[in-house]
Amino acid sequence: MHNLTISSTSNAQLAGTVTLSSAFDFTGTALTLSGVGNAVATSMEVTNSGLFTTADAADLTVTNEFVQNGTGTNTIGDDITSTADGIAFATAVTLTSTDAVTFQTGEAAGDDIVLSGALSGTDDNLTFDAGSAGDITVGGTTALGTGNLIVRDADILNFGTTSAATIALTANDVATSTYNATTTATIDATLVRAITLTAGTTARIEASDNINQASVIAANLTVRGNNSVVLINTTVNSIAGGQAFEPVSYTHLRAHE
Repeated sequence: MHNLTISSTSNAQLAGTVTLSSAFDFTGTALTLSGVGNAVATSMEVTNSGLFTTADAADLTVTNEFVQNGTGTNTIGDDITSTADGIAFATAVTLTSTDAVTFQTGEAAGDDIVLSGALSGTDDNLTFDAGSAGDITVGGTTALGTGNLIVRDADILNFGTTSAATIALTANDVATSTYNATTTATIDATLVRAITLTAGTTARIEASDNINQASVIAANLTVRGNNSVVLINTTVNSIAGGQAFEPVSYTHLRAHE
């Protein structure tokens, strides 16, 4: 099929695999994709006033941008990939997959992941990857229950209050959020700033530049830097200043020879 435009005041349910050589444009109440291996050769836009659903195992690959810009909410059951652009949801996203879900962009500058609403799941593992040049933003709260959150790669990372079983973030700049991990949390970044990090067992922060205005609470904390780590206005287990690292583990590693 070349392109697909749907305007509907009822529920549109696409049971088979959707394969398009051009664009997919939906405007209507509710849209459900149930097929496996859905592919759109250009862009996809979903303007939904009801629920947009991708069923469990209904993965979706779009060459250009994927945009959901309706007032309705979203239930996502499998991976969403943009091979040459970004992914954007205007409203809340709920994960309902029986296995891990990945949001993957084209990884170039501007190939961003933007979720303007809340992100939730019960036991769903979620991976974001926007590449080293793409930003990731979640404007609302992220609550994954017993699921794990992985950011595989990003330039600038901005989350609202975030909770998951484990949290693992890799980005150039980890900024402005509250992260709560039931067990472990790891951050690998150039710059970490204005975050609050709580880990039930172990936290590790590796920053090649500095950690600025952070608050960290963990039973065990490791801080590493390639050449140096500068802690600016940073508290650890509610202790500021030179004594902050007495009850925790501090490791300063030089760059590998």
